[in-house]
Amino acid sequence: MARRRRPCVLSSHGAFNLPRRALPVLRPSCARVSQVRFASIQSQLAPFLASCGFRDAAVQWLPAVGPAGENLARPPSAACGLAQWWQGPTLVQAIDGFAPRERLTGE
Repeated sequence: MARRRRPCVLSSHGAFNLPRRALPVLRPSCARVSQVRFASIQSQLAPFLASCGFRDAAVQWLPAVGPAGENLARPPSAACGLAQWWQGPTLVQAIDGFAPRERLTGE
């Protein structure tokens, strides 16, 4: 759990100055992807993220299988357990859906 928390603390303290964040919950293989485990990880990390200053509405949780590339750039395949319960966006779709911040260009 500690290795998950360090990037969250850095991100919440302005290192990335983003209004929204996509938080992928990565699994090592398709065989181990379950909705129950995804919800468990989310419920464990959500209070910590809130304590770091993240607003719930600004965090988009996304399940993914890193080595197989499932739900990163393409939706999960039917062979992956993730496809049975995840109907949301891929990580790339979530990032592409972020509204750009208005930049102050005047003096």
